[in-house]
Amino acid sequence: MGQIYQSFEDWERDELINNLGDALSICVSRIQEEVVHNFARPDEDYGRRIRENVAQKIKAMKENERLMYGVFGKRRSTKWGGGIGKKAR
Repeated sequence: MGQIYQSFEDWERDELINNLGDALSICVSRIQEEVVHNFARPDEDYGRRIRENVAQKIKAMKENERLMYGVFGKRRSTKWGGGIGKKAR
């Protein structure tokens, strides 16, 4: 897996990380941790970049929720995980 990742052009790696981040950001944290662990085994940078991307996307989702809560006055429950390293709800 790490050799294939390293063979990609920079833009291809960026796209891959972004796509994986999109998919993982809505998963429970247990799944996020497992996937990141599996990708980090062959290539530490690969796992680190996925972890950072997921954390960034979750932070943005929480900020969007906070903004919506302020606008609509009622909080809606969310299904995404608490983020890598946090327990699922």
